[in-house]
Amino acid sequence: MVGHSLGGAYIRSFAVYYPEILAGLVIIDPADFTQTKENDRLPYLDIGFTQEMIDSLFLKNAIKDSIRKSNNPNYLKRRKTDVLQMMRDSEFEGIRNSELPNIPVHILVGGRYDTPLRLRATEYNDSIYFRAKWKHRVERWTEEILTVDKGMLFYSGDAGHFVHWDNPELVISSIRIVLQDYELMKKGNEE
Repeated sequence: MVGHSLGGAYIRSFAVYYPEILAGLVIIDPADFTQTKENDRLPYLDIGFTQEMIDSLFLKNAIKDSIRKSNNPNYLKRRKTDVLQMMRDSEFEGIRNSELPNIPVHILVGGRYDTPLRLRATEYNDSIYFRAKWKHRVERWTEEILTVDKGMLFYSGDAGHFVHWDNPELVISSIRIVLQDYELMKKGNEE
């Protein structure tokens, strides 16, 4: 299975319930299913925020989000960003607390900072925060792939969030490797 962004979290969950029908996973720049409320704050500490500054920022963002929802009568609660936030609020517990099946698992991440200007933070240097956030995510994703025999992490500095658009050859190569590794694992189990 191949999943991008929130789809990465979905296929990670799917693998827990239906491992017997999967040859492997290719997870492309996933919604961070390893994120918790505690480790969500680490990048801010890395860029020099104090705990009080972080608390103030999180409160300000919660208030802004509440106002945005209440001022827009057409606001759809099922928007992708809201679903993702709900999953983050529950700390992706179901995913994190379930073991990956021992199948090939690849996580592909893009490292290019390409946040549109209108979405960038104004309280701090957003590109520096982006790098700090990715450092922590890559550490956690590395821990995730180390739980399987054929896990790989691919980082593409030329790709943004849409790795499959920016670097399709990487995705195709990853799929090929997953299928080859699956066949090798299957042969090893038969012998």
